[in-house]
Amino acid sequence: MEVIDIAQSGVAVQNASGPVLVSMNDKAFGFQAALDAKGISAASKELAGLLGKSAQVDAAGQYLRKEEEVRLDLVRVTSAAAKLQASGEIVRDGPVRFEGNGEIGNVALVRPDLKGRVNFRFGAAKLSRDDDLVISGQAAGVNIRGEDPLGRALGAAPKLQFAGTAPKDGGFIIEQASLDGANLRAGAKGAMSRFDALNVDFEAVARGPYSFGSLDLTGEMEAFGKIAGTRNAPRLSLQAKALGANAGGVMLSDVVLEADIPNVNKNLAGRATLSATARGERIDAATNFASHNSRIALTDLNAKWNGGAVTGALNVGGNAPVDGRLEAIGSIGPFIDGRGNVKASLRLSNQQGKQGLD
Repeated sequence: MEVIDIAQSGVAVQNASGPVLVSMNDKAFGFQAALDAKGISAASKELAGLLGKSAQVDAAGQYLRKEEEVRLDLVRVTSAAAKLQASGEIVRDGPVRFEGNGEIGNVALVRPDLKGRVNFRFGAAKLSRDDDLVISGQAAGVNIRGEDPLGRALGAAPKLQFAGTAPKDGGFIIEQASLDGANLRAGAKGAMSRFDALNVDFEAVARGPYSFGSLDLTGEMEAFGKIAGTRNAPRLSLQAKALGANAGGVMLSDVVLEADIPNVNKNLAGRATLSATARGERIDAATNFASHNSRIALTDLNAKWNGGAVTGALNVGGNAPVDGRLEAIGSIGPFIDGRGNVKASLRLSNQQGKQGLD
């Protein structure tokens, strides 16, 4: 059998071909298939990474005429990056049940900043056609590693659990989702409407240190926030609190960091504010930010404290020297052990990997 140009649920297949065995009697209609799917594309970059350009699809099952029931003994999808298999049953105007398991053998194809693999299993069921579909699942990471903050937070063996509902009129409800990593515990609850609108609340507790450009957060941190917008353009807003931080050599305490990212799928860019205490002085700062390859660009940077202010733009992080321009005026009290005032215009330059100052 050969099927051309298949499109379903955001996945398109140019060609699927292979043997199909059909058997029939007065009680049932049985089938077995082994199809080679080629020219695969997906709207989601994560799903595209899992499926790749080709995959093997094996299926076996039967349709029971009297019961009006479809029994799937096996559905197995195998790609270069992942394996998934499931079985279940669908009864017309009656119950639906599925269960399955799988493995993502190369996490880097989904998240380039991570390495390792993930094992998972899932189940879904409802009692009748008019009921909502109840879904649950678990996932466990194996030898997960990464050099960025996410890799440190997850550790080698993170675990994920989730439970949700797919209403019959569309959308999805997250009843409970939890992530337990080496240095991170997080939970989420919310919904996505049938029109792809998101309304998800989350909270997390993490153990530092974590580096965001030239800001190093230390100790235990708490964060909470919301994911809004749509599935294709999710908007993230969050507030994080840390007992301490180091900002370019300045020790901070009672740190509160807030950020708003209009479209997480497009890039990690938005607006952030920071309030903290340094040497007994309260500092309030705000900036636009954009992250690219572990380097963070800060523009429209404004920081104020009692008797002083700094404005300018900087490029920080990525294991490279800071570069940019700053205008500073006022008291030096929050930054060094001394007294006095300063008025300065600074240009920080990255010249052949070395810090320059004018």
